Amino acid sequence: MKKLILIPLLLFSLILSGATYYVAPSGGSDGNAGTNIAAPWATWQKAFTTATAGDTVYFRAGVWYPTAQVYKASGNGTRTNPICFFNYPGEVPILDGINKTSESHGIYLTGVDNIHLKGLTIRNNRQITGEQVQGFLIANCTNITFTNCTSHNNGYRGFNLFQTDTAYFYNCDSYRNSDTLSSGPGNGGDGFNFWGYDGNTASYVIVRGCRAWENSDDGFDTNYDGYVEYDSCWSFNNGNLLSASEGQGFKLGLKENDAAFLTRRVSNCIMAFNANTGLTTNEDPNDASFVAQSMQIYNNTSYHNGYHSNHTTWGWGYSIVNSAASSDEIELSRIFRNNIAYDNAQNPVLLWPDALYTHSSNTWDIPLTITDADFVSVDSTGITAARQANGSLPNNDCYNYFLRLSSTSDCIDAGTDVGLDYTGIAPDLGWAEYAEQDPPEEPILATLSTYDPYWTSTTTASTGGFVSDDGGGTVSVRGVCWNTTGTPDTGDSKTEDGTGDGAFTSTMTGLTQGTTYYVRAYATNEAGTAYGTQMTFRAQIIKHDNKFIKHGGKFIIIN
Repeated sequence: MKKLILIPLLLFSLILSGATYYVAPSGGSDGNAGTNIAAPWATWQKAFTTATAGDTVYFRAGVWYPTAQVYKASGNGTRTNPICFFNYPGEVPILDGINKTSESHGIYLTGVDNIHLKGLTIRNNRQITGEQVQGFLIANCTNITFTNCTSHNNGYRGFNLFQTDTAYFYNCDSYRNSDTLSSGPGNGGDGFNFWGYDGNTASYVIVRGCRAWENSDDGFDTNYDGYVEYDSCWSFNNGNLLSASEGQGFKLGLKENDAAFLTRRVSNCIMAFNANTGLTTNEDPNDASFVAQSMQIYNNTSYHNGYHSNHTTWGWGYSIVNSAASSDEIELSRIFRNNIAYDNAQNPVLLWPDALYTHSSNTWDIPLTITDADFVSVDSTGITAARQANGSLPNNDCYNYFLRLSSTSDCIDAGTDVGLDYTGIAPDLGWAEYAEQDPPEEPILATLSTYDPYWTSTTTASTGGFVSDDGGGTVSVRGVCWNTTGTPDTGDSKTEDGTGDGAFTSTMTGLTQGTTYYVRAYATNEAGTAYGTQMTFRAQIIKHDNKFIKHGGKFIIIN
């Protein structure tokens, strides 16, 4: 029987009662009140120092180049009136650390509560002497929310959460973060890192719709005692920047305290092209202080991990470690169901000696022989594309077809009910349920026709065309072309009259009376340039043997 469970992205009820401020990269001053969009503040630091509970700060489009980190160490919001630091709707504010001469983070929040950051980009906070440099550093805070934020090209981690209770990450990206100057170069460059296993941290972290790629170490690294959930996240190409880096897609330990309650959940995620392993439980088999934890690993896809030249002995889909200190009962509370492991450099699963876990309905349990034909596409072109305007994942062939099950796949209806939404008689395996869809097709040439030209003056004529089929691509330019020799193309005289399919009109200019012209409509898409039917027409007045002229359909004799 089909089961439908709806999990809302975020239930936020805000009673905003504070002020609204504006910050702009030019034309502003920190001496302004900041409440007038025409007289904004100039710096992010002014905003982070000034805003209090219920206030909303809008950052306008542009790039700021601070020489020090932006920090907030006092002034809390409340749960109903958080402090909101938002991009101005439709605009992209960027905090760029490229001009810093000493190491500091991009944004540093410490000891503050109930903060919401949305639509902000942090980049280029680099190592100089080897110190750790984060894009966003959140330490000892409570109830912090990130929505549509981006952190990239920083000298350690993109997002680093330390000893913080309750944090939400929605539709955030973190990429190309790399600690090249550390003592172990590359081994700290995580996309997202959640750190806080002091035994007293009752942390709660939700990560949904986020992406991590080309970080020198791991995509998502988890070192918390509390509950951390990853839902519909993509982790790919991590660990490929430096040879010493580890390059896991998802790392789910370490943890100091045994607990029977659920602490990790990973569902509907993709881990692909990482230098090491797609997902590892990551307990330490040689250190009794780091123990196993209860986890649910449901409906994920691990693909083509471990092919980096410096990791020739690694590359499993999933790695389950034997904890030196945990009981068999705790190890068995690590539950893996409905997962796919395909085309990884090593076996689907690395099961460490004496390691235990609970598992069923995974591709290695049934077992299934998986090939490329089980998927609509294994082409990841476009995987790093920009998000849609609303912050959701890109709408392109990669996100529509990559590693989605084809109609003939044995993974359809092969799973077991784990409480996630599914269609059919049983859940499918992997990150997404099968849905009827046409496979991606390469565009072909457009189909179009040419309108009959007619004279509008002694030197101009009107014509045009109709694009009846765009060939499955995007018509980037269309118009007419003409010459006096026949079979004109876009190397001859031409017009450019918009994009897309449908009708268009064109005006030919610079024509000479008494000349025969050949005209074709054209349309260009990804497959090339297509042409309509060739039309021929002559000038409005034509001499004939120097004795007759044709004018208005009648011949006139010239004596």
